[in-house]
Amino acid sequence: MKRAGRHALACTWAGCKLQPAVPDRPATVPAEAVWRGGAEGGAWIHCEPALRCTVWQEDGSVAQRGRFVRSGGGTGAALPEGWSGDAILLEGGGQLLPDGWHEFPPDLRVRYEHGEPVEKKAR
Repeated sequence: MKRAGRHALACTWAGCKLQPAVPDRPATVPAEAVWRGGAEGGAWIHCEPALRCTVWQEDGSVAQRGRFVRSGGGTGAALPEGWSGDAILLEGGGQLLPDGWHEFPPDLRVRYEHGEPVEKKAR
């Protein structure tokens, strides 16, 4: 696979196509986190079994941290497909909605009830 800016050229027996490249993992992002993104950018996402998740920006800074609840369709493991800015979208359908207090560094905390923001506090 050859990198071309924010894209990589992936070739298989079926041919070649340009795909978004996974950026280098910042030191602040654990090895268990997965990259989900495209040409416009993306996020590193890691969820623990109790659905306590952290989302990092491409540069490794924390974008969101808190507990989530599963909502919508989908079956099987909750594998992240993307991040909407507060919810984590899942492969195969469904999403993880923020629930309880979430941190949005550097200075915002938001309390959610099943995905709906109900209180905000600046630090």
